[in-house]
Formats: sequence, C-alpha cells, structure tokens
Amino acid sequence: LDTEPKVFKTCGENVTLNCNASEAKLKDSKIFKFDWQHKNKTLCQYMNNTSTDKIKCNFTNTTSQLTLSLTILNIIPSDDGNYHCKLHSGGGIANGQSHLKVGDCFGKPGKDTPSDQCSFEGVFPIADIHWFQGDVNLTDGTETKQNVDDKGYFTVQSTAPTERGSQRQPYNCSLWMPSLNKYISSRMV
Repeated sequence: LDTEPKVFKTCGENVTLNCNASEAKLKDSKIFKFDWQHKNKTLCQYMNNTSTDKIKCNFTNTTSQLTLSLTILNIIPSDDGNYHCKLHSGGGIANGQSHLKVGDCFGKPGKDTPSDQCSFEGVFPIADIHWFQGDVNLTDGTETKQNVDDKGYFTVQSTAPTERGSQRQPYNCSLWMPSLNKYISSRMV
C-alpha cells in the first residue's frame, strides 16, 4: 500500500492521510477490509464516507487504484503517532503506515496565576520556563512543573527566584522549547 511515511503538522492544522491500493495489487479480487486505524481504533473504512467533528473519511475508486483518505481536523497532541492502513482482499493482506508528528503548540499565559509565578497553558511538546532580570539569567535553582491534560497539552508553571535579583525590577519569564531550541513566548512578572 502506498502511504506517506512521515507527516509533520502544527497544532490546529488539518491533515489528510491517503492510502492507495493499486488495481494491480487487487487483481479483481473481493475486498473484505480496507481501513485506517490509530491506537487500535478503526477511524475510516472502505465504502463508508463518514464524517465527525474530528475526522472525515473519503473513499475513491478509479480504474488504476483505490484510495482511502483520512482527514483529521484541528489536530492536537494526542493525534500524534502511527496510523495504519490495512487491506484484506481475496488477493491477500497488505499494510501501510503514516507517522503523524504533532508539534509547535505555543500555548498562552495561564490565568489566575499568583504574582510570583509564571504559567503557560496549551504547550506541546514539553517546554521549560527560564527566568531573567534584564540580560541576567536567574533560572538556575528554579523548578518548572509540567502537567499534561487528556488532549496531550502541557501546562508549564514555575515560581520566580525572588531570593535572587533586585526586588525593584520585574522578572521576565520565558517559555523555552528545547525541540525548537528557542524561546517562544515571554511575559513580565
């Protein structure tokens, strides 16, 4: 089966995974099963163009190939992983797979955070908080807590190093994403 082996998408985007079976592979045999699966759950099936608020399935049949398309809407971290396309026909069994890598969910500052803390919600992949006053990095000795929700997003939280630095200057907390090797957001505390 012909599939795209690796697909990288950013949170919130839509992605379409196609699984193509050539007519030569099918050899006029009967199709018993043709589907897309993720985490042992069937998402799309042959001859069943279903749609939900999360996925759209489309089956097309041309003279040269059968295509089963799975479109995932508004992708989130828990959509990350391997998607398996499986075909069972009178001519035998064939498999294909696409690995969807979800990344770059930059998050937003947390709500109702105490004045000496910094928090970012909706972050993926995992990130850290670094503390600064001006150009001085005060991160050493601080702790970043990371909690994950059921959709795979992280809430990243840290307390300002108030025992160091000047009490008269504000602290800058910056969200550091190691996978990108850069700061993606910051705010004054």
